[in-house]
Amino acid sequence: MNAPLSPGMLISDAFDIDLAAFATFTHYAVNVKSGQDFIKLCRGPLHILFPYRMLLAGIGYARGQAIVVHHAVGINYPKTYLERLRKEPVLAGPILTRWFATREPQLFNTDHPSYPVPERWLQALRSNDIRHIAGHGVRDVAGPGASYFTFSGFAENLTDRHRYLLELIVPFLHQALSRIGAVDERQSRVRGRPKQLQLTTRERDILHWLSQCKTNSEIAQILERSEYTIKNQVSGLLNKLGVENRGQALAVALAQGWISSGPSTVSHGESEPTMQHKPAKK
Repeated sequence: MNAPLSPGMLISDAFDIDLAAFATFTHYAVNVKSGQDFIKLCRGPLHILFPYRMLLAGIGYARGQAIVVHHAVGINYPKTYLERLRKEPVLAGPILTRWFATREPQLFNTDHPSYPVPERWLQALRSNDIRHIAGHGVRDVAGPGASYFTFSGFAENLTDRHRYLLELIVPFLHQALSRIGAVDERQSRVRGRPKQLQLTTRERDILHWLSQCKTNSEIAQILERSEYTIKNQVSGLLNKLGVENRGQALAVALAQGWISSGPSTVSHGESEPTMQHKPAKK
């Protein structure tokens, strides 16, 4: 629970917040115009205000209790996870699931979990020295858009102060990351994405199963084709849409009305700390 605030009590009084550092952070945040600006913000003013060691930020749209990502930024995050996120752009996991249920900042200590989590998931975090996790996000009120920011590696134990800081800083980070995503979308269109696209039945099928967070192997089994064939068809679809990954493809499909923004059931694995997908059946 958050510490109660009495009428007239200053944030700095209740949680020992450096208001000058917060003012500097907000000034830089509202002026972010590029990915490089965002990284400078996170490595500079944000780190001074909220001294984390690792950060993973993602923005896209919600599907069930996961976020299909069309833009992500990692700072000091394990490269293997970032590579997997580029291939399978889905943020998911126990902490994110709890955030979807409560929409409140999440604090999690990997050494002393406060609620049951899959052991393999926990061991994956510990093996990569991802500890003292603080996460929060923003969900669009009128649509499926969502963002999530997970910080880890704090030197001190997490307290209500960290929870309150998340409530202060995440809306600014969400807006900054949203602007970057909008810039990327415009640049993609300038590079030649067709304004009107005609998709084949198979391409629409592929998009549907991608929106359900299915892997190439799973889609191959569903459509009774080889995984090699599905891999080529997914690659061809990305090229046709003028995008680089599945998350961007789904963002285009959602905007074009090719897929629904309604919720779906997403299967979460236990081996990935922050982004998970259901393993292919053997």
